[in-house]
Amino acid sequence: MDEYIVEVVIDNHRETIKTFGSSVYSIIDNLIMMPSVEAILSLKRVYDSKTWDVDGLDVENMREMREEIDNDALVEAFQSYADEPTIH
Repeated sequence: MDEYIVEVVIDNHRETIKTFGSSVYSIIDNLIMMPSVEAILSLKRVYDSKTWDVDGLDVENMREMREEIDNDALVEAFQSYADEPTIH
């Protein structure tokens, strides 16, 4: 499991949070499941400082889509795309 530093908007304030996950996709999944997260601004994996472009990520739309996804299918997808540099 890797450590990530994430810039988000919570209650109309920019916040920096630390979280842990097996992939950037699992981090995004966890963030969109948090109702208080209004926007995801940036993601950085700590051990190698790798960042992902999340500009334009529509958190509300992702929440709606997430409700339609089977958890087992989601886990399989996370394992397949863990190192993709851009997420849109």
